[in-house]
Amino acid sequence: MDNLSARTCENRQHPRFLFKQAVKYQIGEYSSTDGSLSKDLSRGGMCLTVSQFVGVKDPVLIYLQQHGEANIIALKGVVAWIKMLADSELYQIGIKFDGSEEVIRREVNYIISDIKQS
Repeated sequence: MDNLSARTCENRQHPRFLFKQAVKYQIGEYSSTDGSLSKDLSRGGMCLTVSQFVGVKDPVLIYLQQHGEANIIALKGVVAWIKMLADSELYQIGIKFDGSEEVIRREVNYIISDIKQS
């Protein structure tokens, strides 16, 4: 593992889990109509690929559907970081969930438990 990877892992508060799912979202005034592909999920946030440039600290509302369930979960957060993907007009963004909301923690924990069992 190189130094950058080691530092990144050391800075993480929660382990990340592979979570490739179409996710609908709203960031500031921009809403996705078709959704975007997520990359990973943790108890503290997620990584998402988007086509629109957004600002760090912009408020985010994520809509997740649990595997095999009909209900949609709305998660609040903020954009923590953004980077443009090479040879693309897409961006990866890191979203930090609003950790003060018990509902968010409970719902994300439920999704992660489902991922672990898969």
